[in-house]
Amino acid sequence: MSSGDVTQGKRLPDATWTHTERETGVTTPGYGWDAFYEKTPGTFMKVSGVPNAVGGRWMVISPNGLMGTIRDDVHTVTEHDDETITVSPSILINAGAAGEWHGFLEHGVWREA
Repeated sequence: MSSGDVTQGKRLPDATWTHTERETGVTTPGYGWDAFYEKTPGTFMKVSGVPNAVGGRWMVISPNGLMGTIRDDVHTVTEHDDETITVSPSILINAGAAGEWHGFLEHGVWREA
């Protein structure tokens, strides 16, 4: 991608941070993570039950395939009636040697900065 390029995003079903089995007490990743682990570029999902997060946290896979977290202490997320989101300010995912992505997610559309 280059500056100004856009990618239509896709919201995945909401997930939960962890799940503890009542019978065994074993804690595992919560419900809904399977779709996220496919790492489809441009996807995003809301995760509830995240420790120290107000109102949930958003996980994203950038258009170039990098995994990132939209933190509520840095970003504001607006959920729209069509289930898309707008994130402000811009998103920067820096994955070291794997690369980086910087841009915007507006009404579910990713736009490279």
